[in-house]
Amino acid sequence: MGLRSIAPDNARPSLLNNFNEVIPPFPEDAPTVPLLVISHRKLAAGDEEEISRLWEASKTVGFFYYDLRGDGGEPKGQDVIKAADDLFGLMAPAFDLPLEEKLETTMEKNGPAMFGYKAKGITVVDKHGNRDNMEHYFLGCRDILGQSPAAADGAPYEGRKYPAVVRDAFPGPLTTYTNLCHKVSNLLLKILAQKLGVKPEVEGGESTNPLLALHAQTNDSTTHVRFIKAPPRPNITSKGNTELPSLMPHTDWGSVTILFNIIGGLQVYVPAGFDSRNPTEGWRYVRPLQGHAIINLGDAMVKFSNGLLSSNIHRVVTPPGEQKSIERYSLAYFLRPINSTIMKPLEGSGIPKDNVAEDKTEPVSYLHWMIRRAHGGVAKQNYTADDWEAAKGTERYTAARD
Repeated sequence: MGLRSIAPDNARPSLLNNFNEVIPPFPEDAPTVPLLVISHRKLAAGDEEEISRLWEASKTVGFFYYDLRGDGGEPKGQDVIKAADDLFGLMAPAFDLPLEEKLETTMEKNGPAMFGYKAKGITVVDKHGNRDNMEHYFLGCRDILGQSPAAADGAPYEGRKYPAVVRDAFPGPLTTYTNLCHKVSNLLLKILAQKLGVKPEVEGGESTNPLLALHAQTNDSTTHVRFIKAPPRPNITSKGNTELPSLMPHTDWGSVTILFNIIGGLQVYVPAGFDSRNPTEGWRYVRPLQGHAIINLGDAMVKFSNGLLSSNIHRVVTPPGEQKSIERYSLAYFLRPINSTIMKPLEGSGIPKDNVAEDKTEPVSYLHWMIRRAHGGVAKQNYTADDWEAAKGTERYTAARD
């Protein structure tokens, strides 16, 4: 079963609100993580109980469901769902292009910003150097929004290339989705800044939230929208693992990730005692929920909060049950700090002076942090333990990467 057969149409205008009607069920006996469900409508209204739940989720596992059903909130939750639905309809045509055409727009050819197409097998999934099983399009928000200058020869987007089917969607569906996700991210960051005691800065009579300022929509940022496709994969094993992942165990590099998917396969590593139904530590599936996004915090939020907030380790494996035979598509928005941002704690009354995560690394710019992580995950001959170590982020449960 492919995405084309279940994409939104006039008879079923919203895939993300109704995917249980058209795909095999997520198996009830699959071990899942009990994530908190956070209501967008309640957060936007300033509901104190919901804010407390967001704070709790951000400090523990760093993942939560984000309920976008209904028309409440600013932006309206269903506007976000509609924008995501539109892009699910675009992904199959983008990935179905001939490989030669996609390879003309690779991240390697597009330069250091790391925007463009990524073919299968470019990155590793474990310390033994086994390769990934996923295709990606990294679509720079600065390109989507037309903020990037032209190259010296006049080519748009500083010379970066994207397939026409994707590029033509920049001014419409992709701009809409980018701006809506940025508004949702700003809502979350504003609340977290308040809980961390980060005070607004006043200059020239203007008040600025420092955390939001570090995530401004600018040309000096690698914030991006990502299209993701994982074809069905045989249950092959890797040395030291019961199953070879499609995407390596990792923490996200940035600040906030907003994810939409309809098929299982995403797993989060939970500590002992987190799940009362199964108190042992280990991997648990994140079951997709209709009308919800899955949101997680990234390494930058751990750095900014001096280890108080959590960026949890996660991976992608073969979907459970009957879903394993389906092509797995996902849509994500990765909010990242401005490239020059130094990865160190902010000033705030709620930020601990001593690092909670016992992080002893020297502060570096976000761009430096990102490049180090990226290079450590690239597949190559004679992949070593040092390469695997270089790909590490702020994960607290290092056993999950063994």
